[in-house]
Amino acid sequence: MHLSEEHARILEGSRGPGAQKAMEILVAYGNCYEAERMIPITSVHIAGNFPVL
Repeated sequence: MHLSEEHARILEGSRGPGAQKAMEILVAYGNCYEAERMIPITSVHIAGNFPVL
């Protein structure tokens, strides 16, 4: 999945371990669904169960 420079930095830990873990989860979901890139969103709900990870 293509990441912007900012998203790549977050994945590398530039905003700390919490943001890094969140980005790891988002990338894992994106890869699971063969997403090409991330899209802008304004609201989201995420469950605590991550069967794809």
